[in-house]
Amino acid sequence: MWKNIIILIVSILFYGNSYSIPLITEGGTTIPEGKNDIKVKFNYFQNSGFYNDSANFSEFQVGESRNSYEILFDLRYGSGKDSEIALKFPYIYKSHIKPIDNKFSGLGFGDIYLIGKNKVIENKVSQGFMAISLGVKFPTGKSIYNVNKNVLPTGSGTWDIIGGIYLQEKREGFIIYGDASYAYRFGLISSNFAGYGISEIKPSETEVKITPGGSFYLDLAVEYPLLNLVSVIMELNWVFNYESKAEYTKSGSDALLDLISYGSPEITLQKSNIFRFTPGVKVYIGSSISLGIGVGIPISMVNNYGGLTYLVSMEGIF
Repeated sequence: MWKNIIILIVSILFYGNSYSIPLITEGGTTIPEGKNDIKVKFNYFQNSGFYNDSANFSEFQVGESRNSYEILFDLRYGSGKDSEIALKFPYIYKSHIKPIDNKFSGLGFGDIYLIGKNKVIENKVSQGFMAISLGVKFPTGKSIYNVNKNVLPTGSGTWDIIGGIYLQEKREGFIIYGDASYAYRFGLISSNFAGYGISEIKPSETEVKITPGGSFYLDLAVEYPLLNLVSVIMELNWVFNYESKAEYTKSGSDALLDLISYGSPEITLQKSNIFRFTPGVKVYIGSSISLGIGVGIPISMVNNYGGLTYLVSMEGIF
């Protein structure tokens, strides 16, 4: 009996998918028409210090710690022969403890993404694909503009338009993935920042006009399948955030430095850079279920907390 069960399990695993979508990078394929794809990703960020504007790293002093958890639900539906619709929403917990009992934390759902993706090129000989996407991010999470003091935001507070291009090709047993996308953020006017009224920051003013900087994302991944059972994945993941502008609505004077000085240890309106190397593996359980694990290792950072990022993902197609 046990022998038959083991043979069945091995057979199911062996005839699983021959390749996977990497942990972060997205490929040029789309979900088959009428099929559903459900991904649940768990990310744990363990930070050990901070990179400043000159990319210099400073470790946290004794008594300071920072970590956060994120569970990302990624639901996709094959809406056409070469198209899909994706709905993404994260649940986030953040904690930053500073010396002398100064604690910041945040808990709740983040911003929701709705993205449409369409495959535009398919080369069956090289198994190469290219797809494009267009979507919107809704400001459903708590933002720096409406949280209380000592509360970390779970969202950006802005409406975003996001466009992207995705590439994928198989070469000599390896699969190469690449994607590039840009998020354009719409501006807003706020009477609060990090739990402070604008009049508390500058007594002669009541509001600030924020013109957020956009974000550019670039990912590259190489995957090597082993026995149709396990894939080894290596990724490079880059996020570049352009500097925002902030000005007081009455005087029109620059407010950026004032907001940065009052901001919680979470938000930066400055230019920032996040560049990581992410190795990992993905294991298949049958033809439609997979489990992936990986770790993000900092390579270069500017204006960002630094440390390891641990990733776990589960995916099912039905």
